[in-house]
Amino acid sequence: MGLVLLGSALTVDARKERGRPRPRVVAIRRIDSRTRASALLKSRSSKQPRTFAEECRLHLVKMFKLMGECEELSVASPVPLTPRPPLPAMNWCAILQSPLASMTCFTTRRRFLVRAATTGALFGLGDLAFLSRLPRVAAQEAKLDSKTVRFHADIEPLVRFLEDTPRERLLEEAAARIHGGLSYRELVAALLLAGVRNIQPRPVGFKFHSVLVVNSAHLASISSPDSDRWLPIFWALDYFKSAQADDVREGDWTMAKMEDSRVPPPHRTRQAFLDAMDAWDEPAADAAVTGLARTAGAQELFEIFCRYGVRDFREIGHKAIYVANAWRTLQMIGWQHAEPVLRSLAYGLLDRTGDENPAKADLPADRPGRENLVLLKKIRPDWPAGEANSGAAVELIEALRTASPSEASEKVVSLLNRGVGPQPV
Repeated sequence: MGLVLLGSALTVDARKERGRPRPRVVAIRRIDSRTRASALLKSRSSKQPRTFAEECRLHLVKMFKLMGECEELSVASPVPLTPRPPLPAMNWCAILQSPLASMTCFTTRRRFLVRAATTGALFGLGDLAFLSRLPRVAAQEAKLDSKTVRFHADIEPLVRFLEDTPRERLLEEAAARIHGGLSYRELVAALLLAGVRNIQPRPVGFKFHSVLVVNSAHLASISSPDSDRWLPIFWALDYFKSAQADDVREGDWTMAKMEDSRVPPPHRTRQAFLDAMDAWDEPAADAAVTGLARTAGAQELFEIFCRYGVRDFREIGHKAIYVANAWRTLQMIGWQHAEPVLRSLAYGLLDRTGDENPAKADLPADRPGRENLVLLKKIRPDWPAGEANSGAAVELIEALRTASPSEASEKVVSLLNRGVGPQPV
């Protein structure tokens, strides 16, 4: 419920950012729903309907092609943007106008296909045809059940392979290892672990998106045909190498080894972690979360981290995103890898972005979360059983356009107490 309340407050704060000057990118093709539909029809000789997976895969390919055509960008002087109506799907012009347009992911996707094509040439093939020579990933293998996935003891050498192999050789050598028996499951797990050990989660965004997207790459993979399931994972490998290089340029952060002597005894780990997080005490939280990862169950850990993921508005909501994606990815690769992931997550959640210690101050980024903790006590106990009222969703959207963070949260409480369920909210 805290996620719902803070989400309403974050929406209000995000709305205020719209009036700020933003760089405008020109000379970009705009793909609206009509253009996209036309392109999809032209690319198919027959009138046979496409499956959802086929549509998504074609969108991915066309997105890569579009980004490959956008090398010549001219940036005008910053201009203020007026509040905009809801964006049509795939409005890349609007996306590229945002401050996130400078993120590495756009450059990485353009250049990724060039590197992938080079890898294909090394196999004596053209374009991305080398993917067709890799062993196919069956749908069952891509569904990584945390109850059955068991990794070999040599996962560390595989992580080191991803860390140490130069970016220009990684795709080729990863393909060779796949030919030699490396499984999809092992590669995805090693990719996540390499990211949390080598990419500093501060800020939780920018280069750290290379960790946040691992689960998304997996979802794209399982939604693709067997023959194409390696493509999203290879893109994520290339993105990791790009982020790793950025991290080196910014100081070369690496997760340090935790000394067992610093870890609290099992019966004290939970309270020690809660106390450290409440006090914004990074060393104490790092030691306590190490012990908590070794003793607590997945549900208990998720419940704890959800609270801290939504308690402040620093990182424009990416802290909550990291909590969700860490949970999803660990469900996918297995909770035996939880310790380094949760250490990285706790470290990211404690980022103050240069502010004084929030435990000793009343800062704007922390107020909505503190107010929501009070509002939680006013919500009726049976709120999950409320009705799926579509009119309530419209009512809340209208309120978010003008409400303050506090008013938005109070509106959510009012709707839930009127019998509205969580789905419309």
